Amino acid sequence: MIIIAGSPDVNVQKFIELIRESSCEFKIKSFDEWQQSKETPQGFIYIKVLPEISFKRLNKINPLVTLEMIQQTAQDLDNYFVHKTTMPHEYHTLQVLVLNGFVDFETDLSQFYNHLFYIKKIFGNYVPPKKHSCCGH
Repeated sequence: MIIIAGSPDVNVQKFIELIRESSCEFKIKSFDEWQQSKETPQGFIYIKVLPEISFKRLNKINPLVTLEMIQQTAQDLDNYFVHKTTMPHEYHTLQVLVLNGFVDFETDLSQFYNHLFYIKKIFGNYVPPKKHSCCGH
């Protein structure tokens, strides 16, 4: 299973929907969904957008959003996915694919297909570990 997170202005659910429509053979969950289940992930995808860009996009929709709020969220996401300072230690060896979210994949579908190329390149050949028939692990 691949876990997807994104900067505050990234529509992660739409990204997951597009991946599922693209006939990819891996299981995808949003970071929020995964937080509830805590299944063991294969890796992570983080769609990163600069805080200033996120702020411009979100401020059009919600004028109550502040740049400071976006910067704090971006720092929290970077600490988890880029620096791994807040990521649980058992996940430190997993792949983290950081995608550039500067160009919005919802307005430019070619950007989604560019992202999909790298997702398949990094995670496409994943073979889940075999369960041992003797003990079910």
